[in-house]
This record gives sequence, C-alpha cells and structure tokens, in this order.
Amino acid sequence: MANMGLGLGFEGIEEIDEAIKWIETALKINSENMAALYTIVKLAHDTADYEKGIFWLNQYLERHPNDPEMLYALSGLHLKSGHFEEVKKIANHILQMDPASQRALTLVKQVNRAQLKLKQQRA
Repeated sequence: MANMGLGLGFEGIEEIDEAIKWIETALKINSENMAALYTIVKLAHDTADYEKGIFWLNQYLERHPNDPEMLYALSGLHLKSGHFEEVKKIANHILQMDPASQRALTLVKQVNRAQLKLKQQRA
C-alpha cells in the first residue's frame, strides 16, 4: 500500500511518469491490487499510453478470466489503441457470460463506428 500511496501522491502533483512507476511497483507486489489496477487504467487514459494498462489487466485476467469489470476496462484500452479485434473478442466473451449485457453490446457498436470512421478517413 505504501507504493500505491506514493503513486497516488505523484499523480496528485502531476508527476505522471513517477506515479506510473510506483503504481507498477505496487502491482508487481500484488497484481490483484484493485486500487492499483483502476489507477493504472486511469493513467493509461490520461496519458494515451495504453500498453501498460493492457499488460496489467491481462496479468489480472489470467487468474480471473470472467471478471466483467476488468474485461470491460481492458476492452476500453484496446478500443483506444485501435485493437478492434481484441475488443470484439472481449465483447463476445462478456456476451457469452451475460447475453443481455448492454455494455458489451455498446462495445460492439463502438467498434463498428470506429472501424467505419477509420475506413472513411482512408478513403
């Protein structure tokens, strides 16, 4: 928790690289630290550097493959990264667990819109 506290402190003074270093240290000690996982996802979105968040969420999901909150967080990072096929896989996994999941259905719509927008930009 001390590492997590340092990470949050550095985030608070906008020393983001240092914050990420300490949050990752906390995750190396306990990769199931939910506060650290949520913080690394937030920092990934804040910095538009999604790969560290993807890495740590994948580490967590290896042990908890059916955690819908973390699956959804991972899909958001993949969506921002343009990894559309990964988002579709995750959405399908969530839908297998809960066929009525509105969040997963929204993910599919977001991917379709993003792919269409990218296709239009290329044309």
